[in-house]
Amino acid sequence: QSGFFNEFIYGSVGEYEAAVHVKGRRGDPGYKLTSAMSLHTALMLSQKDSLKGELNMLGGVLTPAACMGDLLWRKMADVDVTFELKENTSSLP
Repeated sequence: QSGFFNEFIYGSVGEYEAAVHVKGRRGDPGYKLTSAMSLHTALMLSQKDSLKGELNMLGGVLTPAACMGDLLWRKMADVDVTFELKENTSSLP
């Protein structure tokens, strides 16, 4: 119950740079949080009829991010995983 992860994912397009700060709390990231995120993603897919306006079910094989987009990162807070956009990367590690 005491594990966590704390990472920054950096990206740039042209001159624009940003990072996403991803934090997971209260669980081993290699076991508990990974299984919690997978299960939560599957539960959201099982509710696709009630979430119809928020899911992008167009196309063939989709990644969870492509299919669920903003809904996925908002719902991950339910399993103590958060995402925060950092537009100013100069003060980040």
